Amino acid sequence: MVAACPKNTSSDDIKRKCLDGSKANRTLTYYTIAEDIPVMDVLLGVHYRNKYCAICNGVDSLLFKEWYLKIKCNIKPPAGHSFIEQINFLLKYCPTRYREIEDHILRRY
Repeated sequence: MVAACPKNTSSDDIKRKCLDGSKANRTLTYYTIAEDIPVMDVLLGVHYRNKYCAICNGVDSLLFKEWYLKIKCNIKPPAGHSFIEQINFLLKYCPTRYREIEDHILRRY
């Protein structure tokens, strides 16, 4: 899995977001979860830590597929929460998370 940008990457923001997926003990939210979901280049079968790592390595955003994030939880978000609030609730209170790629897609590690 590719987990960093090339040294010649010009965008510091993209570099930071690529690397942020590796930070332990950070709070996941609706707005930061994209930094934690791996993607796969559908042409080459190469996997990247997240979409930002793929972008800085030259993969067109139309040519990568995000892995699925599944959350297993015994509690439901409170009624009346917006979609974003529901996601933030699940990320905060449901520690069991699975990241996986579709079974029928080529895997190359």
